[in-house]
Amino acid sequence: MKPGRTPQQGAAALAVVMILLLAMTILAAFENRSLLFEQRSSANQYRSTIAAETAEAGLEWAQALLNDGRRLDAYCLPAADQPTSFRERYVPKSAPDAAIAPVTTVRPGCSLGATGLSCHCPDAGSSAEWNGNGPSFTVEFAAVSGDPQALRITARGCSSRGSQCVPDTGSAIADAAAAAQAIFKLRPALRTIPVAALTTGGSTALDGWQLANTDHATHGLLIDAGGTLTLGGTPPLLSTLPGSPVENALIEGDEALARLAAADASGSAFFAALFGGTPAQFAAAPATRRIAGCTAVSCGAALRTAYAEGDTSFFVDGDLQLDAAGWPGATVGSADRPLLLVVGGALRFNGSFPAHGLIYAADSSFDPGGAIDLHGALVARGGLSGSSNGRVSYSPAVLQRLRSAAGPWVRVPGSWRDGRCAATDPAQPCDFLP
Repeated sequence: MKPGRTPQQGAAALAVVMILLLAMTILAAFENRSLLFEQRSSANQYRSTIAAETAEAGLEWAQALLNDGRRLDAYCLPAADQPTSFRERYVPKSAPDAAIAPVTTVRPGCSLGATGLSCHCPDAGSSAEWNGNGPSFTVEFAAVSGDPQALRITARGCSSRGSQCVPDTGSAIADAAAAAQAIFKLRPALRTIPVAALTTGGSTALDGWQLANTDHATHGLLIDAGGTLTLGGTPPLLSTLPGSPVENALIEGDEALARLAAADASGSAFFAALFGGTPAQFAAAPATRRIAGCTAVSCGAALRTAYAEGDTSFFVDGDLQLDAAGWPGATVGSADRPLLLVVGGALRFNGSFPAHGLIYAADSSFDPGGAIDLHGALVARGGLSGSSNGRVSYSPAVLQRLRSAAGPWVRVPGSWRDGRCAATDPAQPCDFLP
């Protein structure tokens, strides 16, 4: 008897396999779709983060250049032959007490390339030049309603060179754009204006000096000394308010000044009463040019060079011999650009020359030497003793200009905002989150 054929089996298994294959195909397609979605989401997040960080970098860049007193060219690089600094170019003031009048017709900014930042600081009415297609930012300035001494800075950041950030250059719309905004104010380096032509923390002995103060607000005060006051030898020529006795313009043994001068060996308390901080803080401030590692004569040359580059606030970490050799017009500083000069070591004047500003001598004793003709004020932490035909003329205009111009620009706490800018119309204001 022949064995019968065994019926073929597996149709059911084949159907199950096909179903599982179909399910796996659907699952793989779904996973691939999710992967594509995640990739696109990550790319969008990456570009959005670049735009946001670039906008924040724009705020930091603008603040850094506001605190850099050096003159700049059209590419935001220091250039002594240029007429203005970043602050003077975009945040001018017609007078010390005048409201800030920011330039709103041009946007300085930078783009990021393979070799670093490529920046542009055009004059008002000029157009910026842009090259490359890397992440970019521009900044714009505006006055703050209700606060004439405040400045609002808006930085627009783009993931590439987009028209949202760089208008009027034919650029395409960037994939991502963001904005950051903050309010800035000047923190004066000179917190308190001296009230006398000459202020000293110790004893003062003058021979042949000329002092003048006809300012009614300070009652024509000539000398404010923490110690004894001796006017010997050739009597100084003193000029105060008309009709007021010279004796009323001389203060001897000022207890407040004496206590400040004796408070600590470093003189920080005396310095803080005038500048609102320690000498180290003043020297480290972003708006201060620190001059160190030089001799008295070479420090004078370094000071002259730094002033020619545009700086006006200085801390000399050592001795200084100040003379007019090499200064423009043989004048140390000017009425429009006076000096705020702090000397940590010994200070001497060489020769006879005019100067404008506030000079602070931090050394415990001070023998000025030459015949400076200073318009502003002279402050000595310790005593002052010397024979000279030098002159100090108290100038409230010079001192007020220093107070309104010297010092760092800082962010107002709580003023920072971020947001998105219009993608289709760069002229539209940015929508900032509360």
